[in-house]
Parts: sequence; structure tokens; C-alpha cells
Amino acid sequence: MASSDTRSTPSAPLNREQVERYLRQHPDLLRDALPDLLADHPDITYHTLAATLPERELGRNVVDFQAHSLKHLRQESEVLRVGLEEMMDTARANLWLQSCTHQAVLAVLRADSFTDLARIITDEVPTLLRTDMAMLSFEPGLPKNAAVVVQEVPRSFIDSRLGADERFALRPWIENEPMLYGSNAAGICSDALARLSFGEDLPEGLLVLGSRASENFYPEQGVELFGFFADVVEQCVRRCLCR
Repeated sequence: MASSDTRSTPSAPLNREQVERYLRQHPDLLRDALPDLLADHPDITYHTLAATLPERELGRNVVDFQAHSLKHLRQESEVLRVGLEEMMDTARANLWLQSCTHQAVLAVLRADSFTDLARIITDEVPTLLRTDMAMLSFEPGLPKNAAVVVQEVPRSFIDSRLGADERFALRPWIENEPMLYGSNAAGICSDALARLSFGEDLPEGLLVLGSRASENFYPEQGVELFGFFADVVEQCVRRCLCR
């Protein structure tokens, strides 16, 4: 007795005509599935509308309100899409910057002396914050053992760069600032400065981030994270020098 082969033969993939014929024969399936498909695929929504409501010639002096509405909808949809992408890019950049700032804060909190703090800011913080230079500067008046490990600037230098009542300065373009950057002055083209204040216990200081690229820092940038980092550095200096 001959045995029958029960193995199934793989079916060929459906072509467009077969799918279209099936959907026409089963309109309820299309009605039920279409909302989810359009929700998951915005591009399909756009092209579906474009195919359903095409622009058309109606003759002279005849206004096609349908085509006008569709054109407006297309433009509005594109503006919303671009705006959403820009918002998502900004959110990702802010999250990345926040993470970098947190890592820099953890690094300076590990310092067990002022010398160690100055070294961490100079050696580790540039890598963590993705900048070319970071350092502490102080006007005259630090204890001698502390003054030798930071950049000293003249009295009133900080007010002259930030303004008497300002805490931050974001400078998109600087030219040759030797009093602040010494021999590295020619290589720094933009910077971010934050005032560090200690009352009468210590002279004013400056937290400096420098970049070789011009406009890497600019006045319209937010300073919330930079200010938070400066607050932490300020407290670390107090802990090291005022105990």
C-alpha cells in the first residue's frame, strides 16, 4: 500500500493583486485593521490622505477647498514632525549633558585635599564634560600651599570679566587671555566662567571651562547644570580650605 506524504509544501508569498483582492472581498478586516496600521505608521497615514484627497484641476476661477485643506494639512504635519524630532534631539542632548555633569560632580567629591581637587578639575573634568580645559583660578589671598596649585589672576579680574553682580559668563569668542590661560591662551577660543564666592574667609575664585572651538559656549546657553557643578566645587573648596 502506497504511503501518502503528509509534509506541507511552503506556500508562495502573496503578491499585491492577491492581497488587494482579498481585502476587497473582506472589507471588515480592512476597517478593523486600518486604524492600528495608520497609528503605527505615520508615513502610511500621510500617503493614504494624499491618495484619497489628491489635488486636481477644476477649471479657471474654481477654488478647490479640498486640495487647499490637504496642502495645509501636509505643511502642518511636516512642521509638527520636524518640531518633534528637534525636541527629541534636545531632550537626548540634555540627558547626556546631565549625565556628564553628575559624573564630574562625583569626581570632585572624591577629593580629599585642595591639591587633589585642583588636580581632578584640571585632569579629569575636561574628559567628563567633553571640553578642552578646566581649571580653578583665584584672586590673591589664598594660603601659600593652595595658591601654588591654581592659576592666580589680578584683583578685580573676575569682576572685569563677569561684571560686578554677575555669577556666570559664557563667551563665544575670546582672543588671547594670558592672565587667565597663561601659555595656553592662544589655543582657547571660547569659555564658560563661574564665580566662586567664599565671603571673607577666602578670595573670590573662578571655575573655568575652556574650548579650542569658537562658539562652543554662548550667552543663550542654559547655566543650570554648570551652576550646579560650580556650587559643588565651591563647597569642596570650603571643605578643603576652611576647616
